[in-house]
This record gives sequence, C-alpha cells and structure tokens, in this order.
Amino acid sequence: MANISGERIEIDQQARKALNFIETGVLGLCAIVLSSPYDISYYAPAALMLLCKHSHDPDLIQKSVKKALSEFHRTHHDSWHQHREKKFTDDQLVIFDDALISLNYYEAIYKQYPTDKEKWLHIEVNKVAINF
Repeated sequence: MANISGERIEIDQQARKALNFIETGVLGLCAIVLSSPYDISYYAPAALMLLCKHSHDPDLIQKSVKKALSEFHRTHHDSWHQHREKKFTDDQLVIFDDALISLNYYEAIYKQYPTDKEKWLHIEVNKVAINF
C-alpha cells in the first residue's frame, strides 16, 4: 500500500485480514449483482448500494466495484427506463449515479497525472472541493 506521498507503507496482519474480509464480501456482492444480466431481481438494489459504499476503498476493491457497476450499467442500459422507477428509490438512483460518475472521474484523473504524488494531491483537492 502507498500513502499520499507515494511512499510504500506496511500494514499489519490484522489490517490485512480485515482488507481480505472486505474484499471477499465485495466479490460476493459483485457476483450477486451480475447473476441476472438484463433483469433486476428484488435484492439487486440493496446489493448495489452496498457495492457503492465500497467504491472508494483501496485499489483492488475499487477495481472490482468499478467493473461490477460498469457491467451492470452496460447490461441494463437498454431497459433502464423500465427498471429505474419500479425497482429503485430516488435516493438509490442518486447514489448509483454518483458512484458511476466518481469512479470514471477518478480514472480520468489517474490517466491525466502521471506521477502518484501529483495524482493523489489532485484527488485530495477535488475531494475537498466536491465535499466527499
């Protein structure tokens, strides 16, 4: 793992176990969300909200969340107007849209700033600017 200045930091065994536990749960949620492409089961909105909570976790977890949310959006895009009012609350729709936008925004920032230090400094400034 690295801190804001790009220096590698060591994490202890307990933190590593906690991170592995979270990653396992996130991968399970990804499987649940992607288990019914082109249809939305009754449990999918709740699973999506749990995934959105982890959209700013460490890199490995964030990549899994981004991939699952993007794939869900891709497979449900054609019939989204039918599903959105029946299956999701207004708050859930806002959270889902914010997670998709922020994940793509941070990816663009990462590509724009080549060094880790520049990238993290810019992201920290933007987090403050948009009140994360």
